Amino acid sequence: MRETDWWSREWPVGVVDARQLLLSVAHETGGASAAVLRRIEQVERDARDALERLRVAEVAPRATARLMLWLPFGAILAGQAMGIDIFAGLAQPLGAMCFGFGLSLLWFAWRWMKRIVSGAAGELSDRGLALELLSVALGSGESLSRAEVVARTEMQRAGFSIEEPVAEKLRAIVERGRESGESVVGLLRETADEFRAEALRERLASIERASVKLTLPLGLVALPAFALMTVVPSAIASFRSAG
Repeated sequence: MRETDWWSREWPVGVVDARQLLLSVAHETGGASAAVLRRIEQVERDARDALERLRVAEVAPRATARLMLWLPFGAILAGQAMGIDIFAGLAQPLGAMCFGFGLSLLWFAWRWMKRIVSGAAGELSDRGLALELLSVALGSGESLSRAEVVARTEMQRAGFSIEEPVAEKLRAIVERGRESGESVVGLLRETADEFRAEALRERLASIERASVKLTLPLGLVALPAFALMTVVPSAIASFRSAG
């Protein structure tokens, strides 16, 4: 088996502390230099910025789901405040039945919307971490062979998994370094940043798609539920008052 084949092996997915893993590699290769430490700080700062962008992007779909959950109850209270005795309509058998069916639909809509939002949310994986580990090892002054061994050992210890596109790119960079003898630290870091940016773009696009997908449960389930819970009892109360 070639020395670089281990990059393509699928390790079990685990929770990886990127900063600790990078520091472990740096210390294992003889101590972190100032440049390596600055790079680790930059990686951590970029990760915080990416998570903040995701958090902001998730606000809209989550707020939409919560709004539709509480809107019928708010409408009932607003109707009562405006003099529409919706509770009188709810006290009637037809009004109570419509309210109960609307409540079931609202629960179903909430579960549907929650599934959509949860599918778009979640932790942001660091696709570039494997390349970053090797760049840190090389940046500490180790040879390419020794840097590979240290990075591999720390990855196995952390239970880190490499995606195939990342492994393929990593193998190509390692082969380039072996053939030319040139330093590939800069190339590894640039490629790691590219993979991270790609992962962030995909997650942001997923959140945007979730906002569009929410229109299905809103239109097909939540709005009928709102009508059954508020409009129908209001109409019953109005007819009862007129009679």
